[in-house]
Amino acid sequence: MSWSDAPILFDPAHAIACAKSFAQATGVGCLVINIDGEILFEQRVTDVRYDFCQRLGELTGQSPACGRVHLYGCYQADRFGGQYLYYCRTGMTHFASPITVDGQLAGGLVGGPLLIADKEDYIIHDVLERNGLDASLLEEFRELLACFVSTSPERTRHLSDLLACAARDVSARLTKERRDAEEARRQEEDIHSVIQNFQKKEGNTYFYPLETERELLTALSAGDRDTARRLLNNLLGHIRLSSGDRLETVRTRVLELLVLLSRAAMTGGADSEQVFFLNDRYLSEIDRLHSVEALSLWLSRIMTRFLRYVFDMTDIKHKDMMFKAVDYMKKHYAHKLTLEEVAGSVYLSPSYFSKVFKETMGHTFSVYLNRLRIEKSKLLLLSGTESITDICDRVGFEDQSYFTKVFKKYAGVTPARYRALRGLAEGDRGKAG
Repeated sequence: MSWSDAPILFDPAHAIACAKSFAQATGVGCLVINIDGEILFEQRVTDVRYDFCQRLGELTGQSPACGRVHLYGCYQADRFGGQYLYYCRTGMTHFASPITVDGQLAGGLVGGPLLIADKEDYIIHDVLERNGLDASLLEEFRELLACFVSTSPERTRHLSDLLACAARDVSARLTKERRDAEEARRQEEDIHSVIQNFQKKEGNTYFYPLETERELLTALSAGDRDTARRLLNNLLGHIRLSSGDRLETVRTRVLELLVLLSRAAMTGGADSEQVFFLNDRYLSEIDRLHSVEALSLWLSRIMTRFLRYVFDMTDIKHKDMMFKAVDYMKKHYAHKLTLEEVAGSVYLSPSYFSKVFKETMGHTFSVYLNRLRIEKSKLLLLSGTESITDICDRVGFEDQSYFTKVFKKYAGVTPARYRALRGLAEGDRGKAG
């Protein structure tokens, strides 16, 4: 059996917290079960149901076998998309949602019991008649279930939906924990391989591989994830070798690398404010790490996040900035507008803004601004009787001859000719109408 196929006995802490919250919020009991059918935790909201089950078991001589019943519900829930409503041996309604790890069933959350049927009908038909019990027991069971509230099928469905959301959250966290453990194992193998390879070489004098560090920063700036991870593990191997795995020494070296990695991410185009924000958070985390293995994995994950910002977020950031810049231009095109002013409105340097603007918008800043002004002037030429001189001034051109030159370049005719031709065309359409 492979590691991935082995039955998963998970840490139930988060599942238990969810079961407690569900029961407290809804007033419906909830339990956590594992893949062996063991009930790991049960949050009761009343003991009525359990007194009832115990008494029914005494009278019938049958064990309720709750674990197996609820495990069946979890299997069915996994099979049918995450939710399953079913009846236990006593005829009470339960609903289950699977807890999975990497798609493999590990257990489940089970809500209930609930009574969907009328309580009196339930006692008579499901308890007494089905189990062959004497009608004289009717009053006893009425008393046992006096505080047990019936509910509607609709509310039961909503409760099942809510529990399914909780189970998905538990599953996602457990899957992440398992993948994190595998990631940590693989990283430690890589780091120990670096250390062993160095130790096998006789007569080697240790030195810190500055060239590897430079290659790492280049790979990060370029968004080369696989190369960056390999080089980081190489560096961590050297750091741990030279430090003898002394925790505080490794912590200091890791902090130095964190600063270098953040600078490389910004060189690659990551948002500087976002990187600084993350660095503040990371600095508050590092003192809580108490092993060199944890420090190594922590730095690797930070680098992965920086890589995402370089590789995945830069284009989005640029588009957002350019939309804001264009909006600013549309509001201020009538004034003397400079590249420096618009760059400042989105907090970028003029040179970087100019480069990104052309890449994103497909035109240089000046071409885009001229096109914007010409389009505005076309509307003014057709919507009123203002002079061309006044229109030239209103759309931000300081010189009429330059306005005419630019207008002809983009419209194919002079402003006066454009007005005359479009006016004639409008007149002809009016006659035709």
